[in-house]
Order: sequence, then structure tokens, then C-alpha cells
Amino acid sequence: MEPYRALSREHIRKLEDETIEEGFNDWKNDVRISEHERSLSHRENTRKLVMRGNMLGKIDSKLHMQYIQECNYWREVLTRVIIAIKFLASRGLAFRGTNEKFGSDSNGNYLGILELMARNDPFLQNHINRFGNPGKGNVSYFSKDICEEFIVMIYDDLLKNLILEVKASKYYAIGVDSTPDISHSNQLTFIIRYVRENGELTERFLQFIPIKGHSATEIERAIMQVLFDKDIDIMDCRGQSYDNASNTSGCYGGVQAKIIERNPSEIYVPCAAHSLNLVGQAAADCSRAEACRALVKSWESLRDALDDIAENASEKPSTKSEAKGLLQQFGLLATAIMVVTWSDILERFEKTNKSLQRVNIDLTTVVQLYDALQAYVIDLRDRFNHYEAKAKELSQCNEYAHENRRRRRRTVKFDEVNDNEAIFDEKQNMRINMFLVILDRLSGELERRSLAYKNVNARFGFLSRLPLLTDAQIITRCEEL
Repeated sequence: MEPYRALSREHIRKLEDETIEEGFNDWKNDVRISEHERSLSHRENTRKLVMRGNMLGKIDSKLHMQYIQECNYWREVLTRVIIAIKFLASRGLAFRGTNEKFGSDSNGNYLGILELMARNDPFLQNHINRFGNPGKGNVSYFSKDICEEFIVMIYDDLLKNLILEVKASKYYAIGVDSTPDISHSNQLTFIIRYVRENGELTERFLQFIPIKGHSATEIERAIMQVLFDKDIDIMDCRGQSYDNASNTSGCYGGVQAKIIERNPSEIYVPCAAHSLNLVGQAAADCSRAEACRALVKSWESLRDALDDIAENASEKPSTKSEAKGLLQQFGLLATAIMVVTWSDILERFEKTNKSLQRVNIDLTTVVQLYDALQAYVIDLRDRFNHYEAKAKELSQCNEYAHENRRRRRRTVKFDEVNDNEAIFDEKQNMRINMFLVILDRLSGELERRSLAYKNVNARFGFLSRLPLLTDAQIITRCEEL
């Protein structure tokens, strides 16, 4: 049989007419089908079919227009719902209140934000009026189920992009800390830290991990499960950071040791902010910056309040006794000296602590902050007279509690020489046996805690000093170390 493409134009037109009038059943002839699809009549008829398929050409055009309008309406509603959800979620604010009713003062931040938006949005206000409190089973897109569904969708999208960024950066570090939620269930906060392609240091929250216990094995298993689920290779991890608890920081059986067994390239760096807190705790278990500031700013008011409580006949005897004891402490110059001293120290500690918690901080800066804080503490050794004068002005007390008491003479044994025995007055005793002891202990703890960061910085500090290195050069230098 002669191929269809070789036929004359008249013959082709004749065959097309026959196909239209009699139909076509030669489906095995690919040549005929291909030629028909390219023919003018087929293309013209296809165009007419598309035109008739338009909205205005349908017999159900009214229904179709109504469908389009409904889609646009609910799309506008969901757009406003998502704006409210993103606003609250990005700021870590609570969503729900004690009820889900518009117009209630306890309907929570989510419905409250929508009510606020509706004041300047007639469309949203009209929708709230129509569907705001319809009851269960009616569609409004304001329910907690829709809200939680959008939160999950947003989280999944953010998590997907986060994992892509981590994989693109190749190397990363992790930080894990345990914290109970509102129901007192134990969970791990999983943080991942990496460098973007533009060189920006980034730290992101990955997820909460429910755990049954705080043993090193359970925490390590939870970490590995998260990395496995997210398809993140543990061999690309180059750093890990936890608090100073033995179950995580232990060099033999802690989490950091177990992770290093899997990947020897990882380096453990203890949490710098937690280490600083431990420095202050080692010197004074009960001091806090906020408490000291409150004492300095409200010394007179607090003393008057304690005096009122101590003299109030309606108070319990135990309360009155405690108030009298505290009031007696307020009358001591030594107490005022400790308050003004710790107020300055803890204020400096607090500022350093906030700096250590910056997302973009590096090891070199951590070492510098610790060194600067240690130098500050050492300089305070010569400022006892300054704090004594400041305490006298605060407490209106110019003498130490036992300034005029008779000194007790100690019997000297036969093998002792007491010619050079130092007999301190109350001021010297306060300075040497309390003021300097506190400062020396702080300085020693700062030095001990900073060693971990100095050791790591000695290996990798060049990264912050040579910002013009290419990625390949940085990787080469790290491999050399």
C-alpha cells in the first residue's frame, strides 16, 4: 500500500472527507493518524471545541461562575487566616484561650488577632459576622483543627527548606538541651548550626524530641533518630554543644563521648552561657542580678516594708520573726557592701551572658569575652574602698557590726612565734576574708571554664581571622588540623 504522505493533495482531502463522513477505524496505521492530527480540518475543529468549552459557552456557565466565586471567597478567608497564624508563630505567642468564641475576652490570641484585623477589613468582618460562631459541624475555617493543620504545613515547608540548606552547606553542628513542657513531660530541644552559601552563620531550631529519661544512651539514641529521619549524615557533623551536666558532657560515658565514637571528627564545646552561670554559682549560690539591682534601687523601701511587717500584730509569728532577721541584716554595713559589690559583678556577668547567647557568636569572641570578664574581676580587687563608701551611703551605716568589741586574745603555744601575727580590724577582715576571697574564686572559675574554649580556638581561630579564604581553602586547613 502506498504511504499516506506520498498521496496527492486532492487524494488527501478526499480521504479526510471520507473520514469525517464514514468515521475512522484504521488505528494501527500510525501514518494516517499522524497526518490527520496535523491536518487543517482537525486543527480547526479542535479550536472550535476549545472555544465551546469556555465558560460562556457551557450550559452550566452559571454554576461554573458560582464555583469560581466560592473558590475566590474562601481563598481570601484563608489568606487572612494564614497571616494571623504566621504572625503568632513567628513570635512564639500562644494561640488559643479558654474558648473559641468571637467577642469573648478569653478567646485567645488567634481569634483576637482576627478580630483586630476585621476592624479595618470589611470582608473579614462580614465573614466573622456570618460564620464567626456557627457551632460544631459548620465551615468557617476558624477552628483549632484548621489552625493546627496550617501550623503543621508551615512547619513541614520550613523544615524541608532547612534540611536543604544544611545539606547544601555540607558541615554542621548540633546543640541539644532538655526541658519539660507545660505538662512536665521531658523533651529535648534540638538546635542545628551551619553556614549558608553566602557565609552567613545560621542557627535554627529543628524540633522537640520526647524522651523517657535523661541517660546518655537515651539522649544519644534520640539524636541519631532525628538525624536519620531527616536524612542528615552524622559524618558531616563537626561540632556538638550541650550543658555541663555529666550525662551530656562526660568525657567517657556522656553523650558527647558516644557521638565522638560514631564520628571522631566532631568536637565538643560546652555551652558558654551555662559555663558562665556555673562560675557565678560557684562563688555565690543565691545571688542574682535582678535581685541585687532591686536591693540597690529600693533599699529604703524594702527596709521600711520589713519594719512594717515586723511590727504588724496581724502577721504570723514566724513571718514577723523572719522580717526582724532580715531587717537586722539591712542594718549591717557588711550586707550593704556585699549588695553593691555583687550588683556590679552580676550586671557585668549578665551583659556577658547575653553576648554569649548571640546566634552569630564565634569561638574567638567567646574567649575574648571570658578574658575581658576575668580582667574586670581582677581589677575589682583594688576597689574595696569604693564599695565601702557606696555601701555607707546606701545603708546610712558608717561602722561595722563589731567594730568596738574587745578582741579575744588567743593563748600562744610554746612552739609559736606571735611577733608577726596579724590582728585585723573589721574592715580588713571584711576585705581579706570575704571580698578578696569571692573575687579570687570568680577569677579562678573563669580561668578554668574558659580553657575548653581556648583549646578549641587555638585550632580553629584562624577561621575568624582570615575571612577572605575560599571554602576549599577553609576545608583544606580544617583537614590539616
